[in-house]
Amino acid sequence: MADDQRAIPAASRIAIHLERIGDYAKNTAKRSRHLSQSISVELADQFQWMGKRIQSMLSQGTESYRHHNTPLANVA
Repeated sequence: MADDQRAIPAASRIAIHLERIGDYAKNTAKRSRHLSQSISVELADQFQWMGKRIQSMLSQGTESYRHHNTPLANVA
């Protein structure tokens, strides 16, 4: 019963954070269209690396929540 009572507020907080992440992603995508012509290859590679890292962290976080895996959540 206690797990169920903690799950609802946790899911609500997660939803808020995911919405914020989506907003940041949308704004980043809009701005990157304008910058794509004027940045160096090295900087573009760094942006690509950051995007992949963020995807990995979100995937790990989602999996840890789904499977109630606290150690995996701490890694993400």
